Amino acid sequence: MSRYALLVCRDLDLANVIQDRLQDGLSRSGNALIVDHSRNAADAKNRLSGHPYHLLVTESEIPADRSAPLNPQAHDGVALVREVQSAGIPSVVLATSVSGALLEETQRLDRCYLALQGEEHWDDRLLRQCEEALQLATPLPKPGPETHVAEAEIVVNLAEEKWTYKLEGFGFPYEATGSLQIQQDAIAELQELSEKIGENDPTWESKLHEAGSKLMEQIFKNNAEFNSRFSRLVGMVGKERNVKIEFVVDQTIQGVALESVLEIEGRNYWMLQAPVYRKFRKHEAYPLFATEAENRTPIRCLIIEANVSGRLNVRGQSISLADIANVGTETEWLRGYLEQNRARFNIGCIEHVKQATPGQRFLETVSQLGRGKQWDLVHYAGHSYYQNAQGGFLFLPGDQPEIVTAELFSLKLERPRFVYLSCCQSSQAPFVFTLAEKNAGAILGFRWDIEDNEAFDYAKIFYRALFETDHKLEYAFLRARQEMHARYQQNKIWASPILMM
Repeated sequence: MSRYALLVCRDLDLANVIQDRLQDGLSRSGNALIVDHSRNAADAKNRLSGHPYHLLVTESEIPADRSAPLNPQAHDGVALVREVQSAGIPSVVLATSVSGALLEETQRLDRCYLALQGEEHWDDRLLRQCEEALQLATPLPKPGPETHVAEAEIVVNLAEEKWTYKLEGFGFPYEATGSLQIQQDAIAELQELSEKIGENDPTWESKLHEAGSKLMEQIFKNNAEFNSRFSRLVGMVGKERNVKIEFVVDQTIQGVALESVLEIEGRNYWMLQAPVYRKFRKHEAYPLFATEAENRTPIRCLIIEANVSGRLNVRGQSISLADIANVGTETEWLRGYLEQNRARFNIGCIEHVKQATPGQRFLETVSQLGRGKQWDLVHYAGHSYYQNAQGGFLFLPGDQPEIVTAELFSLKLERPRFVYLSCCQSSQAPFVFTLAEKNAGAILGFRWDIEDNEAFDYAKIFYRALFETDHKLEYAFLRARQEMHARYQQNKIWASPILMM
């Protein structure tokens, strides 16, 4: 069981000695202690007001704030203890000497211990007092497995060369914000490494693990305060599945395989333990299943079957598109699945477009079907293509196949709530950002090339999880990744999906 303590100590070396002694001693009794460190009363009050703690350990003499001189007569540490008495936090006051006044002040306080630093075995005595104090601590709220969800949000804004974070608890009071110190040259390395993962290389998983390790080091190991707060939040909700990790990104960071981030121990991927997804920083649309009120409205579904093959010229570049054997199988399965469960899933209209209306181009047919309505679910199955210089393209069937920019495609869809792009490289930055900029509520796509059979399996697992068990995009996304990892651990299909909300 993890416990959380705030240590208020002016000297960093002494703080490290105390922290190591307490963590080592308590771990032997089966209790993990996570310690935050503060150097003055003002900062400590701010931390105590924003976060629940089991224990407060403070020097008797601490500065009032960062710029204030130390006043040995004020006993600001004791005053801090006095202020948090109503919160029920047991305290230990550490002093280099004990006067009658100090002894009297601490004896008047409930659940307050006085420890004398410098006497023989003073650290052993401090440990025993902390163990006694923790037995008196009021338990922190323990949310249920599904009703209370903690969300960890990492706000990424490299346009201003600054990363920030916000941690928030839902169903119990917890909130913390701060900045993240990230080495800019590490971002360039991660961009390059992320591209290499997509190459046809049998060592792709080792590269993915390397990217995850670098991200973990940049985000967690290089930011001790964030790491401590994040660990506390995970401990409070009881299991990793109840922690959602949201990367708020702009286009400059979109190419990094953020989902690969490892847990602090460096062994497991967070994306296999908890929902890890992205959010465009200017996003204003609401995705499918965002609120209970919206869920009462019948779900409008558009399925686009676009099996285009052969050699095409894309703005001067000749490319060859292979026939996709399972496109029809996948879209027919989805249409049938929704039809068979229309009443159960509250499905409204289902439009399955395989070819253009006579006398129209395919995109015009799609556009006309959507006029005057908002699609809740759009499933596109077909090819996509990405050029660094030209951006992203989709291919629609016809006597002369249509080559459609991702931007035009997003405009014709008119603000759908969820778009599933069942095509290779569909989560390259131009695809995702043009849809996000046009306020698609959420987009699921694949970063790297995926194989046809595995793509079909993923779609079935995802939609069944979405409609039958999880009823939230991010949790269906997690379940699909976990099941694909169990089935195809050596295939990139489990690592490739990206969800933008």
